[in-house]
Amino acid sequence: MIRLANKFDNKAIKKILVSFALTQDNNFSNDSKKWDFDYIENQLTKIYAGMGFVLIDDLESGFICAVKAPSFWFPNRYALYEMMWYSDSKKVAVELLNAYIEKGKEMIKTEEIVELHFSAFSDVDFSKYGAKKFTNDWVI
Repeated sequence: MIRLANKFDNKAIKKILVSFALTQDNNFSNDSKKWDFDYIENQLTKIYAGMGFVLIDDLESGFICAVKAPSFWFPNRYALYEMMWYSDSKKVAVELLNAYIEKGKEMIKTEEIVELHFSAFSDVDFSKYGAKKFTNDWVI
């Protein structure tokens, strides 16, 4: 089952982040000497306080982290961005995405955000979720 995470889930989230860093070819997080778990804890605290939300599965095998960012076009309008989405289980990853989209659509309905964004490591067609392809992400 997918649920909202809280500060008591931070240990599990850090463990999932380590798993991600060790299994994915990601230059941003692959140098463990530079990791700062206090910083991660601080970021999660800000997200729990209203900057976004974190969803985690009950087995603590994956999570999705969402952050609200202000619009450049309109005052007091926000978009929701998936900042981290990972699970070692494809089934859980899909469940996390479904919960993220459901929560995002609720936030759109209440006008807390105007749109939600997420990305994937492969070129998967997410149109069945009501999504449209907007950009391709490139990393250097």
